[in-house]
Amino acid sequence: MVHKPKSWMENWDDVTPGKLVFPPDSKKYFDKDANEAIIRNLQPRPVDLRFTQCNRTKECYTYYINYHRCMNLKGNSEDCKLFKALYEDICPQTTIEKWDTWVAEGRYPNNLKY
Repeated sequence: MVHKPKSWMENWDDVTPGKLVFPPDSKKYFDKDANEAIIRNLQPRPVDLRFTQCNRTKECYTYYINYHRCMNLKGNSEDCKLFKALYEDICPQTTIEKWDTWVAEGRYPNNLKY
């Protein structure tokens, strides 16, 4: 018997756990007022002139390191939330999970204790 992987459309919880604004079957997806309220709360990423190219890999890596260094220097500070929001916006979720595992195991390939 061949195991066929589940289609991503079969289970929305696996695709975006806790990240959906509305349930997939909600009529609010097509409600103009609800969508405009969400858009008003969005904030654009600040421009960082160190990263002028389209490739976001180095930007992702740098913001991840900056967040952890900020946490080591300032503790659980409001200043560090910007770095976390930036790397969560840019980095793929699988990469973040992999790096978090490496940090927890103490084998992350960079110094996070600035």
